[in-house]
Amino acid sequence: MRKKQKLLLIIVTGFVVFLFRTYPANSQSTRIDSNNYVIDTYNGLQLGSLRVVSLGGAYTAIAERSQGIEANPASVAQRVWYSQYLFDYDVGYAYLKPGLFVGEDMDYDNDKDRSFDYSNFIAGVLFASLRAGSAGGGGTTKIQRYILVDGSGRQANVWHGTVDVAFGYNFKQDFIVAGVGLQFDFLNIHVQEMKNNSLGFLYAGAIGGILFRIKRIPLRIGASIHLPMPGVHKMWDYGVVECTKQNGSTIKKILSGENCSSEGLAIPNGISHPWTFRLGFAWFIGKLPWNEDWNLEKRNYEYSNKVPMTDGTYAWSPWQTEYLMGRSEIDRRYILISFDINLVGGTKDGVGMEGFLTQTWKRSTESPTVSIHGGIESEVWADRLIIRLGGYAEPSRFKRLGYRGHGTFGFDLKLFSICWGSSKMTLRGSAGLDAAPGYFNAGFSIGFWK
Repeated sequence: MRKKQKLLLIIVTGFVVFLFRTYPANSQSTRIDSNNYVIDTYNGLQLGSLRVVSLGGAYTAIAERSQGIEANPASVAQRVWYSQYLFDYDVGYAYLKPGLFVGEDMDYDNDKDRSFDYSNFIAGVLFASLRAGSAGGGGTTKIQRYILVDGSGRQANVWHGTVDVAFGYNFKQDFIVAGVGLQFDFLNIHVQEMKNNSLGFLYAGAIGGILFRIKRIPLRIGASIHLPMPGVHKMWDYGVVECTKQNGSTIKKILSGENCSSEGLAIPNGISHPWTFRLGFAWFIGKLPWNEDWNLEKRNYEYSNKVPMTDGTYAWSPWQTEYLMGRSEIDRRYILISFDINLVGGTKDGVGMEGFLTQTWKRSTESPTVSIHGGIESEVWADRLIIRLGGYAEPSRFKRLGYRGHGTFGFDLKLFSICWGSSKMTLRGSAGLDAAPGYFNAGFSIGFWK
């Protein structure tokens, strides 16, 4: 074996060992006895569209379609190579099942504690966008629902979701694409053992992104940022009682009985979604026009569809025929490589959902964390099958607990076409999975083949 091959093997082996090394469980377990804390809603898991999931979350520089808004808001304004019309739109969804095959051994928040049961866990993502020329706008909604049960049998019904809304524009003949918007984070908790209670939280942040499309070489560089807006938040509660402690101070609780002498849970001041910064690179190998200009003059046939002829009929013009034939005969096989580095801020006085339910100080880190994401995509069977592989290093949001390595996989399969009149629609089936110690997620969707 050559020296370079040996060195590469050593580096890869060391990286895998680093990702999958184990750490002791978080030992901070002091009791929460005030309302001066927040629930940290950030989670390093990839729960988005199946393309994003199966690429290990490395999507900041790909930034295509509305499924990329969360990674980079500039996605809403970028034109993909198969975009044909002045007005272009896309819609999609994905159904996900976190915790599949893991059962009660699930470590959802990467705190190395598998004593909690996450049951009836489902997640879904909806996304849509509309582009008009060089401008675009869109949004994505991600919702998670699960029942969290601790070791004593206490359980909480949890709904957690985010809504991203963004607007963007193409500049410099599609060399620069920029987008800005808002992200709303909402959380609803109902602890079944507590009477007449429902806690709800809403948090808002500003999002922005930029994409550089290098035309001479098939390279994209993307960056995005999420900045929380502390003054824009709301909390609502039902059945919360203000109790007086022995030292004379007060504390707000939800109770299992009718008065403060019964067991209760101290409620948080709110929720927190920390700032995030993403930097991504994507390299394309293939003959598709990946970074081409979106030129309306070259696509003006889409406005009138077909050109009227002297005999009263309609037909494609010579240029339209050449353009469409060129698109249909192009070699679609390609390899797309993407890489992301994500920097996430810390949370002061933060705990996760498990800490809230057990009322223990399992503190979120107050220091920034770094995660690494990578993926590769290829149309291995031209105009029929796309396969994706990826992975990422997920840092724990809890102190001294290190990283967890994830492996991801997914595919798009062309199914069949549906025709009515002169129109034709081709369907595709997609699936994806994400596997790590104590975690497994799988999902599927039905959409349109590009």
